[in-house]
Amino acid sequence: MMEEEELEFVEELEAVLQLTPDVQLAIEQVFPSQDPLDRADFNAVEYINTLFPTEQSLSNIDEVVNKIRLKIRRLDDNIRTVVRGQTNVGQDGRQALEEAQKAIQQLFGKIKDIKDKAEKSEQMVKEITRDIKQLDHAKRHLTTSITTLNHLHMLAGGVDSLEAMTRRRQYGEVANLLQGVMNVLEHFHKYMGIPQIRQLSERVKAAQTELGQQILADFEEAFPSQGSKRPGGPSNVLRDACLIANILDPRIKQGWETPFFVKEVSV
Repeated sequence: MMEEEELEFVEELEAVLQLTPDVQLAIEQVFPSQDPLDRADFNAVEYINTLFPTEQSLSNIDEVVNKIRLKIRRLDDNIRTVVRGQTNVGQDGRQALEEAQKAIQQLFGKIKDIKDKAEKSEQMVKEITRDIKQLDHAKRHLTTSITTLNHLHMLAGGVDSLEAMTRRRQYGEVANLLQGVMNVLEHFHKYMGIPQIRQLSERVKAAQTELGQQILADFEEAFPSQGSKRPGGPSNVLRDACLIANILDPRIKQGWETPFFVKEVSV
Protein backbone atom coordinates (compact mmCIF):
# COMPACT_ATOMS: atom_id res chain seq x y z
CA MET A 1 0.00 0.00 0.00
CA MET A 2 2.81 2.40 0.92
CA GLU A 3 4.69 1.58 -2.27
CA GLU A 4 1.64 2.40 -4.36
CA GLU A 5 1.23 5.77 -2.62
CA GLU A 6 4.92 6.59 -3.12
CA LEU A 7 4.63 5.64 -6.77
CA GLU A 8 1.61 7.91 -7.21
CA PHE A 9 3.47 10.76 -5.48
CA VAL A 10 6.45 10.32 -7.80
CA GLU A 11 4.19 10.31 -10.84
CA GLU A 12 2.42 13.47 -9.67
CA LEU A 13 5.75 15.15 -8.98
CA GLU A 14 7.04 14.22 -12.41
CA ALA A 15 3.83 15.56 -13.96
CA VAL A 16 4.30 18.86 -12.14
CA LEU A 17 7.96 19.11 -13.11
CA GLN A 18 7.29 18.17 -16.72
CA LEU A 19 7.98 21.26 -18.86
CA THR A 20 7.05 21.90 -22.45
CA PRO A 21 9.85 21.60 -25.04
CA ASP A 22 9.78 25.34 -25.76
CA VAL A 23 10.17 26.21 -22.09
CA GLN A 24 12.91 23.65 -21.65
CA LEU A 25 14.77 25.01 -24.69
CA ALA A 26 14.49 28.56 -23.39
CA ILE A 27 15.87 27.50 -20.01
CA GLU A 28 18.81 25.71 -21.66
CA GLN A 29 19.61 28.82 -23.71
CA VAL A 30 19.47 31.12 -20.71
CA PHE A 31 21.18 28.75 -18.26
CA PRO A 32 23.40 26.38 -20.26
CA SER A 33 24.57 23.41 -18.15
CA GLN A 34 26.51 20.16 -18.66
CA ASP A 35 25.10 18.61 -15.51
CA PRO A 36 23.06 15.45 -16.32
CA LEU A 37 20.61 16.42 -13.59
CA ASP A 38 19.61 19.49 -15.63
CA ARG A 39 18.71 17.49 -18.72
CA ALA A 40 15.06 17.19 -19.65
CA ASP A 41 15.45 13.44 -20.39
CA PHE A 42 17.22 12.73 -17.11
CA ASN A 43 17.16 9.02 -16.22
CA ALA A 44 18.00 8.16 -12.64
CA VAL A 45 19.05 4.56 -13.42
CA GLU A 46 21.43 5.64 -16.14
CA TYR A 47 22.82 8.34 -13.88
CA ILE A 48 23.48 5.83 -11.07
CA ASN A 49 25.09 3.40 -13.51
CA THR A 50 27.32 6.23 -14.65
CA LEU A 51 28.38 6.92 -11.08
CA PHE A 52 28.88 3.24 -10.26
CA PRO A 53 29.77 1.41 -13.45
CA THR A 54 31.29 -1.57 -11.60
CA GLU A 55 30.93 -3.30 -8.29
CA GLN A 56 34.34 -2.02 -7.24
CA SER A 57 33.15 1.54 -7.65
CA LEU A 58 30.60 0.99 -4.89
CA SER A 59 33.44 1.23 -2.42
CA ASN A 60 33.31 5.07 -2.64
CA ILE A 61 29.53 5.29 -2.39
CA ASP A 62 29.75 7.35 0.80
CA GLU A 63 31.87 9.92 -0.94
CA VAL A 64 29.43 10.14 -3.83
CA VAL A 65 26.47 10.43 -1.46
CA ASN A 66 28.21 13.23 0.43
CA LYS A 67 28.84 15.08 -2.83
CA ILE A 68 25.21 14.67 -3.81
CA ARG A 69 24.07 15.89 -0.39
CA LEU A 70 26.41 18.88 -0.67
CA LYS A 71 24.98 19.63 -4.07
CA ILE A 72 21.47 19.35 -2.67
CA ARG A 73 22.33 21.80 0.11
CA ARG A 74 23.73 24.22 -2.45
CA LEU A 75 20.59 23.88 -4.52
CA ASP A 76 18.51 24.49 -1.40
CA ASP A 77 20.58 27.58 -0.63
CA ASN A 78 20.14 28.82 -4.17
CA ILE A 79 16.41 28.19 -3.99
CA ARG A 80 16.14 30.06 -0.70
CA THR A 81 18.16 32.93 -2.14
CA VAL A 82 15.90 33.10 -5.17
CA VAL A 83 12.77 32.92 -3.00
CA ARG A 84 14.07 35.65 -0.73
CA GLY A 85 14.98 37.69 -3.77
CA GLN A 86 11.47 37.29 -5.06
CA THR A 87 10.17 38.34 -1.65
CA ASN A 88 12.37 41.43 -1.74
CA VAL A 89 11.22 42.11 -5.28
CA GLY A 90 7.64 41.90 -4.08
CA GLN A 91 8.38 44.29 -1.23
CA ASP A 92 10.21 46.63 -3.59
CA GLY A 93 7.29 46.40 -5.99
CA ARG A 94 4.80 47.24 -3.25
CA GLN A 95 6.99 50.13 -2.13
CA ALA A 96 7.29 51.37 -5.71
CA LEU A 97 3.52 51.04 -6.10
CA GLU A 98 2.93 53.02 -2.91
CA GLU A 99 5.37 55.70 -4.08
CA ALA A 100 3.62 55.81 -7.45
CA GLN A 101 0.26 56.19 -5.71
CA LYS A 102 1.67 59.01 -3.57
CA ALA A 103 3.10 60.68 -6.68
CA ILE A 104 -0.29 60.38 -8.39
CA GLN A 105 -2.01 61.90 -5.36
CA GLN A 106 0.51 64.75 -5.35
CA LEU A 107 -0.05 65.23 -9.07
CA PHE A 108 -3.82 65.35 -8.55
CA GLY A 109 -3.25 67.88 -5.76
CA LYS A 110 -1.13 70.07 -8.03
CA ILE A 111 -3.70 69.79 -10.81
CA LYS A 112 -6.42 70.83 -8.36
CA ASP A 113 -4.29 73.79 -7.22
CA ILE A 114 -3.76 74.83 -10.84
CA LYS A 115 -7.49 74.52 -11.50
CA ASP A 116 -8.31 76.58 -8.40
CA LYS A 117 -5.78 79.24 -9.40
CA ALA A 118 -7.20 79.28 -12.93
CA GLU A 119 -10.71 79.78 -11.54
CA LYS A 120 -9.45 82.55 -9.26
CA SER A 121 -7.64 84.15 -12.21
CA GLU A 122 -10.81 83.97 -14.29
CA GLN A 123 -12.79 85.56 -11.47
CA MET A 124 -10.12 88.23 -11.12
CA VAL A 125 -10.26 88.94 -14.85
CA LYS A 126 -14.04 89.30 -14.62
CA GLU A 127 -13.68 91.70 -11.70
CA ILE A 128 -11.01 93.70 -13.53
CA THR A 129 -13.22 93.85 -16.63
CA ARG A 130 -16.14 95.01 -14.51
CA ASP A 131 -13.96 97.65 -12.85
CA ILE A 132 -12.72 98.83 -16.25
CA LYS A 133 -16.31 99.18 -17.45
CA GLN A 134 -17.18 101.12 -14.32
CA LEU A 135 -14.14 103.34 -14.83
CA ASP A 136 -15.15 103.88 -18.45
CA HIS A 137 -18.65 104.92 -17.36
CA ALA A 138 -17.15 107.13 -14.68
CA LYS A 139 -14.81 108.68 -17.25
CA ARG A 140 -17.71 109.48 -19.58
CA HIS A 141 -19.73 110.90 -16.70
CA LEU A 142 -16.73 112.90 -15.53
CA THR A 143 -16.18 114.26 -19.04
CA THR A 144 -19.84 115.22 -19.25
CA SER A 145 -19.66 116.79 -15.80
CA ILE A 146 -16.55 118.78 -16.70
CA THR A 147 -18.15 119.97 -19.94
CA THR A 148 -21.32 120.93 -18.09
CA LEU A 149 -19.28 122.68 -15.41
CA ASN A 150 -17.40 124.65 -18.07
CA HIS A 151 -20.69 125.63 -19.69
CA LEU A 152 -22.02 126.64 -16.30
CA HIS A 153 -18.93 128.74 -15.65
CA MET A 154 -19.30 130.36 -19.07
CA LEU A 155 -23.00 130.98 -18.44
CA ALA A 156 -22.49 132.51 -15.00
CA GLY A 157 -19.64 134.72 -16.22
CA GLY A 158 -21.57 135.64 -19.35
CA VAL A 159 -24.65 136.67 -17.36
CA ASP A 160 -22.54 138.85 -15.06
CA SER A 161 -20.83 140.48 -18.04
CA LEU A 162 -24.15 140.87 -19.85
CA GLU A 163 -25.69 142.73 -16.93
CA ALA A 164 -22.64 144.98 -16.53
CA MET A 165 -22.42 145.80 -20.26
CA THR A 166 -26.13 146.49 -20.40
CA ARG A 167 -25.82 149.05 -17.64
CA ARG A 168 -22.91 150.68 -19.50
CA ARG A 169 -24.85 150.56 -22.80
CA GLN A 170 -22.06 148.63 -24.54
CA TYR A 171 -24.51 147.35 -27.12
CA GLY A 172 -21.85 146.19 -29.60
CA GLU A 173 -20.29 143.83 -27.05
CA VAL A 174 -23.73 142.89 -25.73
CA ALA A 175 -24.86 141.74 -29.19
CA ASN A 176 -22.05 139.19 -29.44
CA LEU A 177 -22.23 138.15 -25.79
CA LEU A 178 -26.01 137.76 -25.67
CA GLN A 179 -26.04 135.30 -28.57
CA GLY A 180 -23.31 133.20 -26.91
CA VAL A 181 -25.09 133.22 -23.54
CA MET A 182 -28.33 132.08 -25.14
CA ASN A 183 -26.52 129.27 -27.00
CA VAL A 184 -24.92 128.06 -23.77
CA LEU A 185 -28.24 128.33 -21.95
CA GLU A 186 -29.78 125.87 -24.41
CA HIS A 187 -27.53 123.13 -22.96
CA PHE A 188 -29.22 123.60 -19.58
CA HIS A 189 -32.87 123.23 -20.62
CA LYS A 190 -33.06 119.78 -18.99
CA TYR A 191 -31.52 121.15 -15.80
CA MET A 192 -34.07 123.92 -15.23
CA GLY A 193 -35.28 122.08 -12.15
CA ILE A 194 -32.03 123.09 -10.42
CA PRO A 195 -32.57 126.40 -8.60
CA GLN A 196 -29.21 127.88 -9.59
CA ILE A 197 -29.75 127.13 -13.29
CA ARG A 198 -33.28 128.48 -13.17
CA GLN A 199 -31.98 131.63 -11.49
CA LEU A 200 -29.39 132.19 -14.24
CA SER A 201 -32.08 131.68 -16.89
CA GLU A 202 -34.30 134.26 -15.18
CA ARG A 203 -31.37 136.69 -15.02
CA VAL A 204 -30.86 136.28 -18.79
CA LYS A 205 -34.55 136.98 -19.39
CA ALA A 206 -34.39 139.97 -17.07
CA ALA A 207 -31.31 141.26 -18.91
CA GLN A 208 -33.13 140.94 -22.24
CA THR A 209 -36.14 142.77 -20.83
CA GLU A 210 -33.90 145.49 -19.47
CA LEU A 211 -32.12 145.71 -22.82
CA GLY A 212 -35.41 146.07 -24.65
CA GLN A 213 -36.65 148.80 -22.34
CA GLN A 214 -33.29 150.55 -22.33
CA ILE A 215 -32.94 150.50 -26.12
CA LEU A 216 -36.50 151.75 -26.52
CA ALA A 217 -35.79 154.57 -24.08
CA ASP A 218 -32.59 155.45 -25.95
CA PHE A 219 -34.47 155.71 -29.25
CA GLU A 220 -37.24 157.78 -27.70
CA GLU A 221 -34.62 160.08 -26.25
CA ALA A 222 -32.84 160.32 -29.60
CA PHE A 223 -36.14 161.08 -31.39
CA PRO A 224 -38.15 163.13 -28.88
CA SER A 225 -40.90 164.32 -31.26
CA GLN A 226 -42.74 162.64 -34.08
CA GLY A 227 -40.42 162.15 -36.99
CA SER A 228 -37.87 164.61 -35.69
CA LYS A 229 -34.23 163.70 -35.28
CA ARG A 230 -31.47 165.25 -33.33
CA PRO A 231 -28.81 166.97 -35.41
CA GLY A 232 -25.97 164.68 -36.45
CA GLY A 233 -28.11 161.55 -36.98
CA PRO A 234 -28.13 158.39 -34.85
CA SER A 235 -25.16 157.80 -32.61
CA ASN A 236 -22.94 154.71 -32.60
CA VAL A 237 -24.77 153.52 -29.51
CA LEU A 238 -28.04 153.40 -31.41
CA ARG A 239 -26.44 151.63 -34.35
CA ASP A 240 -25.07 148.97 -31.99
CA ALA A 241 -28.49 148.74 -30.34
CA CYS A 242 -29.97 147.81 -33.71
CA LEU A 243 -27.67 144.74 -33.77
CA ILE A 244 -29.49 143.38 -30.74
CA ALA A 245 -32.93 143.56 -32.38
CA ASN A 246 -32.65 140.16 -34.07
CA ILE A 247 -31.37 138.48 -30.90
CA LEU A 248 -33.90 139.61 -28.31
CA ASP A 249 -36.94 137.53 -27.47
CA PRO A 250 -39.83 138.45 -29.83
CA ARG A 251 -42.09 139.07 -26.85
CA ILE A 252 -39.75 141.81 -25.68
CA LYS A 253 -39.81 143.49 -29.08
CA GLN A 254 -43.63 143.66 -29.17
CA GLY A 255 -43.49 147.15 -27.65
CA TRP A 256 -41.28 148.32 -30.51
CA GLU A 257 -43.75 147.54 -33.27
CA THR A 258 -44.88 151.10 -33.97
CA PRO A 259 -44.58 152.54 -37.49
CA PHE A 260 -42.20 155.21 -36.30
CA PHE A 261 -39.87 152.87 -34.38
CA VAL A 262 -39.79 150.20 -37.09
CA LYS A 263 -38.90 152.88 -39.61
CA GLU A 264 -36.10 154.30 -37.49
CA VAL A 265 -34.61 150.92 -36.58
CA SER A 266 -34.58 149.83 -40.21
CA VAL A 267 -32.64 152.95 -41.24
